[in-house]
Amino acid sequence: MNRMQSIFRTGLMAVLAGTLVVPTTMAADNLTYAEKDGTLKTVALDTVTKSDGDKFVGYIRVGGRRKSLRIDARQIVELRRGDGDAVNQWSKGLARGMRMMAAGRIANQGTAAGAEETFAKIAYSIEDGTKGQEETERVHPWQNMYGQYYLIEARLKLGQGGNEAKLNEALDAIAQFRKRTAAKSRAKIDMQVPDYKGGSLSARAFGWGKNRLSPYVDLLEARVHAALKDPAKAGAAYGKVIEDATRANGSPVLIRDAVMEKAQIEAAGKDAQKAEEIYREAGTKLRSYANRQPDGFGREMLTKSANRALLRGADLLFDSALSGKYGIKVALDRYMSLQDSVEGKKDPALQFGARTGVGSCLVEQGGNGQKAYEALLSVVLEGYEYPDHVARALFYLAKAAPQYGDQIDKSGGSGAFLREEAARWKNDLKQRYPTSSWAKKATSE
Repeated sequence: MNRMQSIFRTGLMAVLAGTLVVPTTMAADNLTYAEKDGTLKTVALDTVTKSDGDKFVGYIRVGGRRKSLRIDARQIVELRRGDGDAVNQWSKGLARGMRMMAAGRIANQGTAAGAEETFAKIAYSIEDGTKGQEETERVHPWQNMYGQYYLIEARLKLGQGGNEAKLNEALDAIAQFRKRTAAKSRAKIDMQVPDYKGGSLSARAFGWGKNRLSPYVDLLEARVHAALKDPAKAGAAYGKVIEDATRANGSPVLIRDAVMEKAQIEAAGKDAQKAEEIYREAGTKLRSYANRQPDGFGREMLTKSANRALLRGADLLFDSALSGKYGIKVALDRYMSLQDSVEGKKDPALQFGARTGVGSCLVEQGGNGQKAYEALLSVVLEGYEYPDHVARALFYLAKAAPQYGDQIDKSGGSGAFLREEAARWKNDLKQRYPTSSWAKKATSE
């Protein structure tokens, strides 16, 4: 594997796993985008000239130099706008609000504004700036737009803890976003909007016309309905995201997230085998969408997302087997089929995930410590790019080692060193992945 392939694989795995997050410190707008061949790049954003649902045109900083960039909007993987070092107070406010959100300070704390209030003030301001201070004081329509988008996210996060009122306010903010999208860019609209304190206020705000964030707002609406525990509305909203993105050659990020989240809703509360079928169907759909993508980026992302769906289904079978509902062989057979599949041989993440599953099943089944140990050890030694799989492999390696030792004893040898090794694998898990669920489970046993 050459260096560029390695960079792509590492970056794409982060995207596929949903690990691209807002940094806790933000000095400048950052853009992550994909070249047509799938290579991911993260750069500092200098200026945006155009950013609608079709094209992104602007300037980026590469090695300190200003460089023009013109790409399809679908190639954007992550664009969070807000510059803590900017002269403009509104750009600083966006960055401050994102830092608050990342730190969990979303609601106001006493007299100190939280992310929600910070974004609301940016979303509904139309300040022109005093003469001579325009760069510092003037609010631009794109700042309004991102303020509104982050306001929806903030209310969703507040509502996911059970605050239904905030979820309904998020739906109101979504309706306002669409009203502003329907208006001409820079048109000033009179609006009645919910206050962050629970009341309402009159506001004037910029319209935006067609913009890149609209389909992502549709995705947020689906998530709000899911948080409101309305699977019918959530399913319909996810379906719209998928339909629009596939028809308009939209971002594969939207397709990936909508298909996977829709499957999660449909699988909730279902029998494990039925849930596995739902995820298997999601994998089939993602692979179909991948085949229709116009570039390597889309094909790669959706193919690997399809594999994640299949692996998720197998994990549900395993969890159900541990609860005693099914025999472990049902999960073992599924993991083995994924491990030996064509995609399993092409996609390292699927291969290591399935191999970890095989080893875990063999440990739970008992009587085959050597095979379990060898499968899990290979994940620990070779799968370092996939920490979730390695953490699970370490947990079960600590259980496989004494089983392997017992096998050696029965064949006339001495497996004492393997029984001693079990504690070392458990300690390794706790040191390398102290916050993982597997480390917590190891500590509790």
